[in-house]
Amino acid sequence: MHLSQAAVSPMHLNPACTGSFTGDLRVTMNYRNQWNSITVPFRTMAASIDAPLMKNRWSKGFLGTGLMIFSDQAGDGKLRNQGANVFLSSTQMLSENHLLSSGLQATFAQRSIDYSAYQWGSQYDGMDYNQGLPSGESGGSGQVFYTDFSGGLLWQFNKGESNAGNRRLSISNGIAIHHLNTPNTNPLKTEGDPLKMRLVVHGMVLLGVPNSNISWNPGYWFMKQGTASELVIGTNIRYGLGQSSRYTGAKKASALYLGCWYRSKDAIILTGRMEFQDYKLGLSYDLNISNLHSASKVKAGPELLISYIKPIKQSREGSLKNVRFL
Repeated sequence: MHLSQAAVSPMHLNPACTGSFTGDLRVTMNYRNQWNSITVPFRTMAASIDAPLMKNRWSKGFLGTGLMIFSDQAGDGKLRNQGANVFLSSTQMLSENHLLSSGLQATFAQRSIDYSAYQWGSQYDGMDYNQGLPSGESGGSGQVFYTDFSGGLLWQFNKGESNAGNRRLSISNGIAIHHLNTPNTNPLKTEGDPLKMRLVVHGMVLLGVPNSNISWNPGYWFMKQGTASELVIGTNIRYGLGQSSRYTGAKKASALYLGCWYRSKDAIILTGRMEFQDYKLGLSYDLNISNLHSASKVKAGPELLISYIKPIKQSREGSLKNVRFL
């Protein structure tokens, strides 16, 4: 799946991000529509839920667990990838300000394609397309079921508080490797075409500007799979509209985020996000600047994100109640 707001849906990038948030439960939904100005649009939909476990029982760490269901469809032939991801993570408190998380992901999915929807050169009769002519290709629909595994690590540093003159500093960096078992996802079920391992390196910073309501929120993520690679860099500017509870997170601050990101050799990504207490609503739009821009008319695609985080119960007595997350 391809998301421009991946930094706000961190489980897409790294299973170690599971459960790493200030709250008891997180629900996230994503929808993306790409290349509608050129052809049949690519559509991506995902919904996830994750939660930390054992925060009130372990003195120096906790577990995280999550579930994601997804559907990704591309092109005239409805090349579709749909299934579910199951996540498990463990977070350890290295010191007062440092956390280290590890995570595993298991994917159970189906990939399919409808070959009958295509038109082939052999079906051109010299004047026009003739569907009655044989294509010489495999007809009907093809599908394959597969199991996939991924793993990752995440380091986080948090210092200061937004409530104390906006002197908060949060940093996170992670690395993940997806498709560890290189499964065969070819709908034709032919051999010799495994899904190559994908390396993901990512990071985010939240730096408060002292004695103001403004924070700087730069970040990046880099992916490499086989000969293909992708680099996204950029920043959000956060404007705080209120203060959160200092320790419990029972009351969250409201904030407005505006950002500009660059996907190397492909697109400028404009983002906006409103965080109202426990809810997030994010919108982004890709402006295509690659060699395809003459056909796309610079249009690439909108993306919608909706998220809800259930606040921590104020009565919790856990030793990790003061841990904050980016």
